[in-house]
Amino acid sequence: VPAFALARWGAFGSAGAANAVVRSIRRAFAEFLKRWEEDEQSQRALADCQTRLAELSVFDSFAPSELELLGSPKERASQLQSELGHQEMLLAAAKHARASAIGNTIIFSILTAIVVGAAAYLLSAPLVAVTVLAAAGAAASWLIQSLIRSRRRAKSAAGAAGATSGKMLEPGKVEEAVKQAQHEVERFTASVQPLIKRFGDLDGVNNAYLDWQTARSHEQNLKNDLTRFETEYLQMGRADLLGDIGTSGAPAAGAASASFGAPATHGATPCPDHIGELVDFARKVDPTAHIDRLADLAFWVRTVAARKWEVWLAETIAYEQHCLRKSETIIRLDAHHRELLKIRQDLDQLKQQRNAAATTQIMVPVMAAAADDPVLARKRWQSRTLLREELANERSALNGILAVQGVSDVTSLKEKQYQAFDAVSDAFSRWKGLIEAMPGLPATEAADDPAAIEMKLEQLRAKEHNLRRQVETLTDLLTQNADKLRGIQGQNPLNIAEAEQRLADLQREKAELTELVEALTLAHHTLRESIVQYQAAYRDRLAAATTAFFAQLSGVPEEERHVELDEGFHLSVVSQGRASAPVQLSRGAQDQLYIALRLAIAELLSGGVDLPFIFDDPFLNCDSERLELIRDCLVNRADEQQLLLLTHREDFDSWGRKVALTEG
Repeated sequence: VPAFALARWGAFGSAGAANAVVRSIRRAFAEFLKRWEEDEQSQRALADCQTRLAELSVFDSFAPSELELLGSPKERASQLQSELGHQEMLLAAAKHARASAIGNTIIFSILTAIVVGAAAYLLSAPLVAVTVLAAAGAAASWLIQSLIRSRRRAKSAAGAAGATSGKMLEPGKVEEAVKQAQHEVERFTASVQPLIKRFGDLDGVNNAYLDWQTARSHEQNLKNDLTRFETEYLQMGRADLLGDIGTSGAPAAGAASASFGAPATHGATPCPDHIGELVDFARKVDPTAHIDRLADLAFWVRTVAARKWEVWLAETIAYEQHCLRKSETIIRLDAHHRELLKIRQDLDQLKQQRNAAATTQIMVPVMAAAADDPVLARKRWQSRTLLREELANERSALNGILAVQGVSDVTSLKEKQYQAFDAVSDAFSRWKGLIEAMPGLPATEAADDPAAIEMKLEQLRAKEHNLRRQVETLTDLLTQNADKLRGIQGQNPLNIAEAEQRLADLQREKAELTELVEALTLAHHTLRESIVQYQAAYRDRLAAATTAFFAQLSGVPEEERHVELDEGFHLSVVSQGRASAPVQLSRGAQDQLYIALRLAIAELLSGGVDLPFIFDDPFLNCDSERLELIRDCLVNRADEQQLLLLTHREDFDSWGRKVALTEG
């Protein structure tokens, strides 16, 4: 188990807890990511809903009483028109009834006058006159009946609204009702006219109003869902700083609350335990991760944790097996240690028994020499023990001296001592000879003061060093002067004018070279930038061509899987937003990928020239399905480029035109 894995999973408690913790945290992360993605969907839906409400914001300016009219504007318009028509009919009926009443009054007045005159005339009139009056009475009777029927029809036409009290309709009140109905129609028309211009007709207005009501209700529901997610599950703001979180979910200092629909407020926001456990786990297993907010945690789960759960589970299993082996080893070591202690105790007992036996054997002659006197025997024994200790110390010191001198015994040490005496004698003789030859040297008596001799020696060494440096300096100066002299002697005298002209030419050449250097520097930078741009463009073209060939070879569409190249032209395959290195693919998929890459390179580098493409025993790791896809791709490619397939496999006999090579 790698050391980093031991450090990583050892932080989660006992040996059997790491795997259980990873599985539990994985479920907790799945729940967190599910709720987070639902919250993101709610936020996107809320943004769409608010966009729709902004498009329908014209309804926000209407009063609640006016909005009630927009619920079914077509029916409301029909109702107002019907009410106006009804009031206009009542007005016409009232006017007709009034005219009929005036006519009836005039007719009854005439009839009354006829009847009164007839009565007066009958008293003195003859039979003919009486007959005429009778006929006039019959006509009057018929006229009265006609008037009664006409009045009944007028009452029936007036309707229940004007005739419930049995009284005649008043035209003034009916006209007022007609004006009120016309005002309602005009007010409704003025209210819906801008909406009709925008939404086309009353049906469009009705549909837009219903959309507006639905969007408002949906907006409120989404806000409630977002608030509930923040208050019930997160128990903190989405953008709050997580800070330093322990296993108990410590409060995040300086967190910025950014609840939905409210501005961020600064303050310490406590992080709930279930969120703190997730953050603590992420920071332990991935110390390089920068998780400061919940969005960072969600991004980490999607990108890092999604790829490493199986790796972590495998590491925890290996870690637990390692801990189990370690525990077994510790148990065995403890058993060995206890056995070793027992053996040591047995050895100590044996030593004690042996010492006791040896002491008994030694004490027998001691007691005999002391005439069996215990006190005297003890004193002699103590003296013997001290002498033995002194002897051991002396032997140890002697062994140290022998080791320092590099000899094995005292005889060799004596021989080395004699040799040293001879060397000292020879050195003393030579010393005296030097003193006699050089009177400036100190006498042999000065050897009693080594410090003075050492100081004098250092002074002489310093003086010698200074003299050597002076000699070297003078030698260098002499050499330089000699070189200058030889140079002056070998030179030809120059003309001053020619020297000035030469200097001007050199300065001009220097300026030209300076300009050339600057131009070359600029060209270098320009070419470097062009190379970088060309590499970027070529990298994109190569990735696109490789993706196209890879799709043909594997049968997976480009929309589901594509190839990317980084700045170092390293391959990666991106499938469903997740990048994979070639080594993570199967061997057959790797072969398809590298064939696609080679085909793409050949296509880009050919420059319009149909270069042959040679395959030497390829496709070793491809099954029949992959081989069929590769064959289809190469058949299509063979129309544009010559392809040579070198192989010993007989299942490639049907591929293209067979060419057999023979010796000779």
